[in-house]
Amino acid sequence: SDIPLLRAKVRKVVESAGFLPGGHNERAIINILETYPRDEMFQVDAQTLHESALGILRLFKRPRVKLFMRRDRFDRFISALVYVPRDRFSSHIREAIGAYLAEIFNGRVSAFYPFFGDAALVRVHFIIGIEPGAPEGPGLQELTRQIRAI
Repeated sequence: SDIPLLRAKVRKVVESAGFLPGGHNERAIINILETYPRDEMFQVDAQTLHESALGILRLFKRPRVKLFMRRDRFDRFISALVYVPRDRFSSHIREAIGAYLAEIFNGRVSAFYPFFGDAALVRVHFIIGIEPGAPEGPGLQELTRQIRAI
């Protein structure tokens, strides 16, 4: 990245992953970070980014539906990165996932950004607008399970 803050964060994540320099896994994690939503990179700390990047790397090896989510620090929105195998993805599925997330958090889909990369996965970044004090909702595993059932 050309942005010093992001460059330092990416370097920290890549180094903490501990992969062989120049190896396949290191190149894959760098690619994940290069295609990660830019606004999210500013918002998340290096540890959360590290955990997400490794989780995404595991998805590339075994594609399946997976949710990575965080609530913004001002309690105004939920940021949800949903990965769906490309062969399962459709606009109907995207709409259903967005509606489900909005319902769970008593919010609304403020924005969504699909990303079709080279992998067998599609990523949709949902921004769910919420009211301060909105319900926490079920845990991440339960949310992922429900999204898989859509």
